[in-house]
Amino acid sequence: VGATATSWTDATCQQGVTYYYTVAAFDDEQTPLYSAKSSEVSATLLQPSPPSVPGGLTAMSSVENIKLSWSTSTAGTSSLGGYAVYRSTTAGSPGSTPTATLGATVTSWTDTGCHQGTTYYYTVAAFDSQATPLYSGKSSEVSAKLLVPPPVVLTLTLQLGNTRMLVSGSDGTSDTVTLDAAPVLGAGNRTLVPVRAVAEAMGGTVGWDPVTRTASVTVGSNTLELTL
Repeated sequence: VGATATSWTDATCQQGVTYYYTVAAFDDEQTPLYSAKSSEVSATLLQPSPPSVPGGLTAMSSVENIKLSWSTSTAGTSSLGGYAVYRSTTAGSPGSTPTATLGATVTSWTDTGCHQGTTYYYTVAAFDSQATPLYSGKSSEVSAKLLVPPPVVLTLTLQLGNTRMLVSGSDGTSDTVTLDAAPVLGAGNRTLVPVRAVAEAMGGTVGWDPVTRTASVTVGSNTLELTL
């Protein structure tokens, strides 16, 4: 190194090897004279440290998704590179492949790929900004499942002599259904309505057995049988 340099960085070191160094000065003659060598020093590369484990992982559920939040990790030897989110449907088995990889300033993630009735288990790890990043350990595991949406209450509006039925839902939806027959006022002032349209509007089915002359109406797990 030059005459004004009083430092030098050895960038060719390898992990686990101890290196020994001395320094000598030389003059500017064509055939330089060298000083005696300095006292010897030794050094070994420090072991790189990964970021700290993300803390405070929480999961908040809605009827559509699950949102995770966690605390910022502290950088290790290198600057913080980001976070990896791991998801599983088995407790204690987060897997080795991240479900999502996020930036260093992100401390939340929303899982929009959930299915009703499934419990999901999550952990988060931090990684540094090296070309081959170092990962922290995985955070404590949290679990969550989608909330069950509230039931939709249906209102069926029928009118005597009208072949149109209005189906209104508590979720703001509405539809008009054309009936096979209009409601009529029967004997004894009893109002008769087409049972098929009413059952199907509630997600049910109607069957007919011509041998026993029995109509069956099924809605969910309930079945009603009417025999002429």
